[in-house]
Amino acid sequence: MKIWVKKILAKTRVKKKLGSQTWVKKKRIAIKRVAAFLAVLELFSLAIPQAAFAAEKSETIYANLGYNGEVTAIYAVNAFEEGENIVDYGEYTEVKNLSNTAPISSAGGKVTAQRADGVFYYQGVLASKTLPWNIEIERRLNGKPVTETELAGASGDFELRIRIKEGDPKAKSFYDNYFLQISLSLSKDIFTNIQAEGASVNVVGKTASISWMQAMGGESEYVLTANAKGIEMSSIQIRAASMGSLGLNLDIDGTELGEMDELVDGVATLNENTIKLADGSKEFSDGLGELSSKSGEFADSMNTLYQSAKKLDSASVAFGTGISATVAGVSTLREGVTKLNDAAKLISAGSSQYQEQLKAFATGVQTLAQASDSISQGMDSFSQKVSAIPKPNDALAAYATNLAQGEDPTQKALAMAFLEQSKALAEIQGGLGQLNGSISEFNTQMQVASASGEKIVAGYASLDNPIQQLAAGLAQLSESLESFGSSGATLESSYGQLKSGISATITALGQINTAVADELVPGIDTLAEAYEAIDEGCAKLSEAIETLDENVAKLPDEIQQKIQEFADEHLPSNDGIVSFVSTKNEVSSVLFVLQTEEIIKPATVKTTSTEERTPQTFFERFLNLFGLFKPQ
Repeated sequence: MKIWVKKILAKTRVKKKLGSQTWVKKKRIAIKRVAAFLAVLELFSLAIPQAAFAAEKSETIYANLGYNGEVTAIYAVNAFEEGENIVDYGEYTEVKNLSNTAPISSAGGKVTAQRADGVFYYQGVLASKTLPWNIEIERRLNGKPVTETELAGASGDFELRIRIKEGDPKAKSFYDNYFLQISLSLSKDIFTNIQAEGASVNVVGKTASISWMQAMGGESEYVLTANAKGIEMSSIQIRAASMGSLGLNLDIDGTELGEMDELVDGVATLNENTIKLADGSKEFSDGLGELSSKSGEFADSMNTLYQSAKKLDSASVAFGTGISATVAGVSTLREGVTKLNDAAKLISAGSSQYQEQLKAFATGVQTLAQASDSISQGMDSFSQKVSAIPKPNDALAAYATNLAQGEDPTQKALAMAFLEQSKALAEIQGGLGQLNGSISEFNTQMQVASASGEKIVAGYASLDNPIQQLAAGLAQLSESLESFGSSGATLESSYGQLKSGISATITALGQINTAVADELVPGIDTLAEAYEAIDEGCAKLSEAIETLDENVAKLPDEIQQKIQEFADEHLPSNDGIVSFVSTKNEVSSVLFVLQTEEIIKPATVKTTSTEERTPQTFFERFLNLFGLFKPQ
């Protein structure tokens, strides 16, 4: 069976490399399902109900095997569906009616019985103890062969070997055309680290079920190893069956291979997409070539950017120095402005006081001018009065002079007094004239001074406003410089961060520049060269897929033809199925169930001989055929 499936796949496989394509793998499921369908029919058709049998009789051969695989007894359970009187053939040492209590006889290799309604079953113990297969069973513990007595309840490294060879040459048709299933169950409480190459291991709860499948013909050996403690084992069962033995007809038509249409359509779609892939790969390859030619220009641009960044770093150093100098200058300026502001405050206050003093001075000058005018007027009046005093005439003056020169003391004294008074009066009148002139000139100057004082007051008022504005401006400038002082510190801190960022950027650009020059450009060149091979591979893949598309289109017909050939070879007609018991019997199927005895601890030894068991119904034996029957 396995060889036949391999032949089908070998003829339909286009290229081994295409098996790596995930999509193709998925579509091959259709092929595998066809093969699996055949395998299921071959290996598991034992599960088909008895009602599916086409002929009137079937045989199920049960064989008890000893510890080493030797045959201890063979039983045949025969089932009849049609006919009234049962006539069967076989060399039995004992027969038993399993359907009713009617008598059954066996003599001279001929069995007769009166059947009732329904399916009739009888069991016969065969005289022969040979089978189509020679079964050898060997059990080892810690590397040494052990007997059943030594094995039961023992512990250690357990090894089981089952060898299957050709048995009775007379039963060669069974050996060549029957599939075998070897199975056993082990308790996980007893056996651990179970290893069974080629077996199917299914663990349910604390029970591990191990099963091997053997195709038709050929010698095989099956090995199981495990760590064991307190060994107990259930029976080893070997089941054998053939599709032909069941009389099944494998009618294959187009509907059985419906999924192959999906495969054909899928491969056609794959072919179209592969063509697109090849076209896209060509465009990508051309693009890589152009990218390779432009990568040198990119590397030059990257290097220019890197050099420019280094210049930026140098400029940033000068910029940072300027910031520090500016901040230091502003600090000095701030100190000077603070002093100037303090002086401006004093000037502003002194200017206000000076303005008030100027106003008082102007008022005093006006008062003085008014007093000078009054003095001038008084002097005019006084001068007029003085001028009104009569002056001594010359004669009187001469007379007085003569008297002053006389001898008379009284006259002399009066004359001297008169002369001195006349002289004083003349001096007063002269002095009053000069004083009156000076007062007039002073009065004129006072008027000028009064006018000038008013102008000075008015002029200084216009000068005081700029002084006050200057003081206010210096105060604002001082506040601005104070604010700039904190801003300057922030600016210096921000410049530090900027400088760090520029340095990090230059370092990164340097690494990128090196990577571009040393890795990216050579890598793109290498990629462009390497992808040329990929592009060629895509083109070859497209050609291969196109071939696959052509061959897969033929696949449904080829598979159907091979299946039909297999059916013609392995599904004989009812006339081609022979009886294991006697060539005189006509049978629809022959099934084999071989079973060893259990290995149990000495303290709990049980008798499991078939002769001492309660006879099983056909349905119970059918379940037991697959290890599903559990005695009550």
